[in-house]
Amino acid sequence: MRTAPRAEATPADGLRARQKADRRARMVHTALEMIDGEGFASVTVERIAERLGMSARTVHRYFPTKEDLVLAPVTDTNSSCARYLADDDGSRPLFTVFAEAIRHGLDELFTRFSDTRVRMVFRQVREVESVRARALLHNQTLQTELVSAVVARPDFGTDRIREAELSIAVFNAVVQTAQQYWDEAAPGGRTLGEEFDAALALLPHIVPGGADTAAPP
Repeated sequence: MRTAPRAEATPADGLRARQKADRRARMVHTALEMIDGEGFASVTVERIAERLGMSARTVHRYFPTKEDLVLAPVTDTNSSCARYLADDDGSRPLFTVFAEAIRHGLDELFTRFSDTRVRMVFRQVREVESVRARALLHNQTLQTELVSAVVARPDFGTDRIREAELSIAVFNAVVQTAQQYWDEAAPGGRTLGEEFDAALALLPHIVPGGADTAAPP
């Protein structure tokens, strides 16, 4: 059976996509501003929507829960890393691509959000049980996506799934270490990306003679 050709994107499609992205960004920034000032429990989706001049139903079309609004900077960064990994052609070592993907995601994060806002999001994850639980759920989904992306690479395959899972676990540990040091340090010091580079540079000392662990330029 012949399939219908895929319709080409039009300027109108691009405009709608930008409008959707702008609306979503306004929701996230407004929610973070209100929660930072009043606390997570005091701010409702209804009040966020009212501040934006839209209905709560519209907000929920973008974010199923208030927790998802708070976590958007983190989940968007994770999605960016997963896309970077999935788009790689598999010609370079996995370690190098993983490192570049994470650095790329962190650079994007701080382009869209201030240092203060990112620290506030991490604080919500630590202090608010429902946000922490939602973050764990998102992280489980991300791990599944990353494993699928790795085993789909031409240099891997399903027979190396344990190696893929271990690689992802190692990078999770590096990111968590970098985040901990960055979050505990006074503002104005090293960026989170620089803390990631520093944590990554420790791996050759922990596993000498392992894979090429040079941080991306």
